[in-house]
Amino acid sequence: MLCCFSSYYIEPRRLAVRQHILEIQGLDRRLDGLKILLISDIHGGSNHVTEESLDQLVKTANEQSADLMLILGDFVSLNLGRNPESIAMPIETIANHLMGLRAKYGVYAVLGNHDVAFGPDRIITALEAVKIRVLNGEILTIKTE
Repeated sequence: MLCCFSSYYIEPRRLAVRQHILEIQGLDRRLDGLKILLISDIHGGSNHVTEESLDQLVKTANEQSADLMLILGDFVSLNLGRNPESIAMPIETIANHLMGLRAKYGVYAVLGNHDVAFGPDRIITALEAVKIRVLNGEILTIKTE
């Protein structure tokens, strides 16, 4: 029960930035120092996830000066209990607020279960309209300098 309380009332109010250094044996030296930023579970329109908090997310993410930015799905939040066929914030609104995300080698995304449940085509169209490349069952090679 405490986990549910925390995930609904506390976590949406926090933006946590954590840094981890991974030491990978045999890694190509050209990738040494590559800074990858991960964003996960945006859930636009859910409890305390407002347009203003999305703007703060973009500002904080860009301040990290990442080489590569990856968004790990669940852009939308389903309106369960109200109208399960709808979402709490339109994906176009979410995408427009994420439009400012910047990284040296690009911003890429994959869809989460909420995105797939709502309808992946609309999510992909909205994200790609603001230059966030959605990877769907594909492998992408990033060319570094």
